[in-house]
Amino acid sequence: MLRTPGRKSVRNIAQMFGGSGTEQSLHHFISDSNWDWKPVRRALLEHVCASRPVRAWVAEPMVVPKTGEQSVGVVPSSFNDAGRVLNVQLSFGIWAASERGSVPVAWWLHVPREWLADSERRSRALVPEDLRPATLEGDVVKAFQAVLADGADAGIPFVLDATRLDASTVARHLTAAGTPYLLRVGQDTPLVVRDPALPGRDGTVMTAGQIAWASRSRRSPVTWADPWEDGAALHANVVAPVSVRLPRVRSGLRLLCIGGARPNSAPNIWLTNLTEQRLPEVMYSASLVRRVRQEGLEIAERVGIRDYSGRTFTGWHRHATLASVAHALLAKRLPRRQLREAG
Repeated sequence: MLRTPGRKSVRNIAQMFGGSGTEQSLHHFISDSNWDWKPVRRALLEHVCASRPVRAWVAEPMVVPKTGEQSVGVVPSSFNDAGRVLNVQLSFGIWAASERGSVPVAWWLHVPREWLADSERRSRALVPEDLRPATLEGDVVKAFQAVLADGADAGIPFVLDATRLDASTVARHLTAAGTPYLLRVGQDTPLVVRDPALPGRDGTVMTAGQIAWASRSRRSPVTWADPWEDGAALHANVVAPVSVRLPRVRSGLRLLCIGGARPNSAPNIWLTNLTEQRLPEVMYSASLVRRVRQEGLEIAERVGIRDYSGRTFTGWHRHATLASVAHALLAKRLPRRQLREAG
């Protein structure tokens, strides 16, 4: 994965390093063998946490378009950058993110209900018997819970751009678990206003977009530093924090309505239970989503995170695990300036 040019398929790697029998052996090692990837991920998590500070656990979806329907988990879906229905394989990576770079430490492959209900297809793809149907929202929470079970620090916030998900459902799961979180939410996310500073609206249900519009006159500058950049460069945003809660949930939350680059542009809206944390710190945590996306393009795709061409659930997880280890190794070799300029 580190040395093979181009696509990191089993065939290309085998042609780079071995003879005619290498491809079959490598295919067996990834797709059909019985080695457990979970201890490898735990070791990767321990290594990453020991070698760098972790400021946030960032969950980032990975959408891989597929031409056929045989790869595990592939279904027609509009959950993609194109916004139209395509055959895709969808997973979530959990990244340990900080000013010293970001590394994926766990993966969760979404296997849709129609796959799990088809016993023949399920058996052929080696999908575990104990895997039960779940929504995308449930799977992203399970991905994070799996990292916690492996020893991740539960006090570090979970950060997710949930604009393509039901953010309310994700927030309810995380609130019930007592998890510190920061979610980017869509304009239509329903919330209950708990802020007397919005006269006539306290106690009413409004969408996040309506709250952002109603609070626009309360936006004030917030300056925060990004240690990733030379000299810890300062950034400034105009932000209106509004006290809210989820419908039918009593816990208090904070909605951060961040003004767009232009006066009439849509605001950037984040929902968080980090109600006591200083706004500059929260803003920095939110910026780590962009960091993860930059490094996903520069490193994760370079080591072939999207290049698994097999069809089994177990093979997919072994490939994702080995690609994550390669990512961690390459991230240590590349100068910080090179990674920064890639974004």
